[in-house]
Amino acid sequence: MTRDETDTAALFTFSVSTVQLAIPAEAVERVIEDQSVVPLPHTPEHILGLVGYHRRTIVVVDVAAFFGIKQDRGGRDEEELQIVVVQCGELEAGFRVSRAKGVTHVRREALLAPNLIQNSRVQEVLDSEFIRDSEPTGCLVVPKLLEAMRG
Repeated sequence: MTRDETDTAALFTFSVSTVQLAIPAEAVERVIEDQSVVPLPHTPEHILGLVGYHRRTIVVVDVAAFFGIKQDRGGRDEEELQIVVVQCGELEAGFRVSRAKGVTHVRREALLAPNLIQNSRVQEVLDSEFIRDSEPTGCLVVPKLLEAMRG
């Protein structure tokens, strides 16, 4: 690894309504188009159901519902939503997000202690924050988030 690679964090960024979030890029397997899910009975509201993905079944989680974020699509159709397939150890889920933005490299010194995003549910699973395009972006702890989403 070069010094530049160790001085930066590769983060996959996405938006949930107007909230900007990020997770380590290595946790993202793929981004797929939103699709119909098979609902699961007796599950929390944020668990939308199951989808088939590469000969396996994954649970799709409505990230906005989990965090209690009001969806503001600004005239956008639901077809524009995306599913980010996330895996961390044995845990795996599809995160339904407003928009997957892709990987960005952030200098480690630009990662700040979390205090800009004022959503208590998000703060419970935040590791750090950084400013991107004049907006705070929260860096989520994937194992902690996946465990919390299990309901």
